[in-house]
Amino acid sequence: FGGINFDNQLVNKVKIEIQNISALIKALKNINSFIQNPKNKLYFSHITGVDNLNNICTNPELVSDKLAQLLEIILEGKEITDGQALASYYLLDEVKKQIMPALEVIGQIDVAIATAVLIKEFENKNVKFSFVKFVKSNKPYLKIKNGWTPLVNPDFVVATDFEINGPRNIKNIMLTGPGGCGKSTSMKELCNNIIMAQTLGIAPAESIELAPYSKSCTAIGVEEDLSRNKSKFMAQQERMNNIEKIIDETAATTKLDGENDKLVFIAVDECYNGTTEILGAKLLYNFALKASRAEHTTSII
Repeated sequence: FGGINFDNQLVNKVKIEIQNISALIKALKNINSFIQNPKNKLYFSHITGVDNLNNICTNPELVSDKLAQLLEIILEGKEITDGQALASYYLLDEVKKQIMPALEVIGQIDVAIATAVLIKEFENKNVKFSFVKFVKSNKPYLKIKNGWTPLVNPDFVVATDFEINGPRNIKNIMLTGPGGCGKSTSMKELCNNIIMAQTLGIAPAESIELAPYSKSCTAIGVEEDLSRNKSKFMAQQERMNNIEKIIDETAATTKLDGENDKLVFIAVDECYNGTTEILGAKLLYNFALKASRAEHTTSII
């Protein structure tokens, strides 16, 4: 009888999981109904895959007969039998990849709502989040007004401005100053702004304009790697050599529309503090010289 009890427990567990899937599908259908409403459709025009969500929710037979069969069972509205639970389990295993596009759409909507909420939340605070304005350019271009880093408490953070290839024609930045004055924080602020701008479309700044970078290279806080038998200096030199290789591989190529698709952002912070001061200064000087001569790169060191 122990085996029979085990089977009953297993079936009950499967039933619970199928009920969860049923609740998920119902939620997808409610969200899809909201999106398909003519009053709301415009707000979701930038979301890719909305048609996939609509097909799964309204015409599952267009996706596959097995998906239609699964939804017919789990959305019937009555308590499913043991046989239906097991049948649904095996059907779900076969069609789970067909449901994924709908979940990806929900993920995009979730991110869009979260970013909008974040911008609204900081609307009346000392520092802001804002949508990025992308520009076309055959050379690096970046303009940040009152930028800050979310790594610092927004109630105390000091906002700063950055501008690359603006009226003053500054392409590279070298930060100097005593320890603890905020050089590393400013560098991380710039990195955060660029990464968030090119992934989420928003940035921690009052405003930001940006010619998108194809690569972002950093050498910040590089430490020893004992798993590969690399000392701190060896690891730092390896990272810097890799960045130099990327500079060479992405030599500027201007497209017909005047936009450069191989712009590179580089951030280097105390990259050679694993060796002597004289050798570190020499290596850093040679790197800075190479980076400054590459018209398609922006460097902050």
